[in-house]
Amino acid sequence: MKAIVITAALALAGASTAVAAGELGDNCAWGVVNGKKVKTDCAVTQMGPDGKTYCFSNEQVKWLFMADLEGNIRKANDSYKK
Repeated sequence: MKAIVITAALALAGASTAVAAGELGDNCAWGVVNGKKVKTDCAVTQMGPDGKTYCFSNEQVKWLFMADLEGNIRKANDSYKK
């Protein structure tokens, strides 16, 4: 029984480290706000208040995006549609 619990815990831990697909075609959300499409591997992400995952090229631009999260989500969505 103990081995089953450990195996299940390891499986869950592995599942939680999987990289999630993001909004905006996996492009850096901050880049999209600024009119650029920069593909990312979604290693740096943030879940928005809309429950969607936004990807970033690095932590620095993630925090720039977070400074006005809802406004930047709106801008990114508008820019991405164009």
